[in-house]
Amino acid sequence: MRHRPGFMFWSLAPFLLALLVAMLFAEWNIVTLGVQVFCVLMLLGLLDPCRFRWTWRGVGALVFVTYAAYLVDMLIESGGQATVGRSRAEPCVLNALTGLVAFGLPGLCYAIWGRFSFRKIQEAEDFEGLRESDDTES
Repeated sequence: MRHRPGFMFWSLAPFLLALLVAMLFAEWNIVTLGVQVFCVLMLLGLLDPCRFRWTWRGVGALVFVTYAAYLVDMLIESGGQATVGRSRAEPCVLNALTGLVAFGLPGLCYAIWGRFSFRKIQEAEDFEGLRESDDTES
C-alpha cells in the first residue's frame, strides 16, 4: 500500500518550497546551504515518513551542529569567558549552552539512535513483531 501525504505535508510544503526557492536567490554561504538542506530533509520526511525515515535523523543532526556552532562562535566572541546577556534574547555563551542542552543534545540523540531516550522501549519492539506477523499472514 502506497503512503499518502497527510495534513502536515500539505500545510508545510508550500512554505518550505517558497523558502527553498528564496534561498536559491540569496547570497551563497554556509547558512543558506544549511537552510536548503533542512528544507529538503523536511519535505522528504513529511512526504513519506516511513520510506524517508533517515531524513529526520538528518534534521536532528543539523539542529545539533547549528547549536554547537553557535556555542563555539559565542565562546570565540567572548574570548573564552562564560558571559551572561542582559536579556534572555541577547546572544551570549549562557544562551548558546542552554540551547545546546535543550535542543542540540536531543537532536544528537535522535540522529544517532533514532529516538530521544538512551534505552529502547519494549512496546516499540513488540509493535515491530506485530507488524511482521501481520505481513506473514497476508
